[in-house]
Amino acid sequence: MSDVRVLFDPNRERPVAGFGAPKPIGKDATAARYALGEYLDAALMRPLFFDGTQQQARIETALETMTPAERVYLEIEMSERARQLHSFDYDPLR
Repeated sequence: MSDVRVLFDPNRERPVAGFGAPKPIGKDATAARYALGEYLDAALMRPLFFDGTQQQARIETALETMTPAERVYLEIEMSERARQLHSFDYDPLR
């Protein structure tokens, strides 16, 4: 990633909760929102009594109320997990 991201700008007003996750407008924003949702689905512990629709509603609520700081944290976690390569992932025939 060669994009420069500004994490803090002292002249910018502090945003309220709900402006962290990208809105599904356009291909890139939809893909980023989908990736965040997939990560949250894998990372959030699912209660035993939850079915798929309840979990999806929980993820949508998390995306709608996400703050920019939470998104930065999730992006860092996602990039760190993507870099890990385990020995059982190695396939010499690829």
